[in-house]
Amino acid sequence: AEETRRVRSSAAGFAWARAESPVSWTLAVLDPAHASPARLLAALLPAVLAGVEPVLIVCPDHPPLPVQSVALELAGLENLYVVPTAARSAGPSLSDLVRELATRGEGRLLLFPTEQSRFAPAFRTLRETARALRLRLWQDTPAPRLALLADADEASALADRLRWAHGDAVQEAVSPKARPDRRGFDAWYAVRPDVFEEAATDFPSLLFGPGLEACWLHERLTPAFFRVARHAVRLHP
Repeated sequence: AEETRRVRSSAAGFAWARAESPVSWTLAVLDPAHASPARLLAALLPAVLAGVEPVLIVCPDHPPLPVQSVALELAGLENLYVVPTAARSAGPSLSDLVRELATRGEGRLLLFPTEQSRFAPAFRTLRETARALRLRLWQDTPAPRLALLADADEASALADRLRWAHGDAVQEAVSPKARPDRRGFDAWYAVRPDVFEEAATDFPSLLFGPGLEACWLHERLTPAFFRVARHAVRLHP
C-alpha cells in the first residue's frame, strides 16, 4: 500500500510531500543447484514484508533442489516456475521475462548463482539486461565461509545442522578460545550460550547463537530495498 506524508512549513518557506510504495514486482532467478534455503529466504522475505506482489522465483531448465522447494512452500512463496534457457528452447529467454516485467513498473531482480555454474552465461546476460534497463539488482555470493565456534567434539553436530541450511558453505571449526583473523569468514555460529556471550563482546559482522543455525542476514536487503519513494518540494508563500 502507498504511504503519503505531507509537510508544510511557513517558517522554513517550503512545502514537501513524500509518497512511498512497494515496487511492482520482484523476480528471483535461482540456479537449480543452489543449496542454501537460509540465504534464499533471507533475500525474499524482506520483499514480502515490504508488500511486494508478485514475488516470482524462476529456475533455468530444471526445478530447484527439494530443500529449496520445501523452504519456499513453508514461507508461502508459491510462484515458482521452471523456464527453459535459449539452449533448450526457441521461446522467450529469462532476459525477455525481465523486459516484460519492466513494462509493468519498477521492480527488483535477485540472482542466486552457484560456483562454476553451467548457467553462468544466462546470469551474465541478466546482469547486462538489468544494467540496460536501469533495474536495481542484488546477487547472492555462493559458498560463504562459516566459522563454527565449537570444540572438536561439538563441531560435528553443529556442522550437520548447518549443512541443511547452508549446503554450499565452506565450514571451519574454530576453538572458542582462539582469536583468528575474523575477516576470513562471512558468518560465525556459536555452539553454546556461554560461547556466544564471550564472542559477542567483540563480535564479527554476522554472529548467530545456538538454535539459529538456519538463519542468515543480507545486510543490504531490508524491506526498504523493495520500496520506492517519490518526493515533491515547492516554495511555500
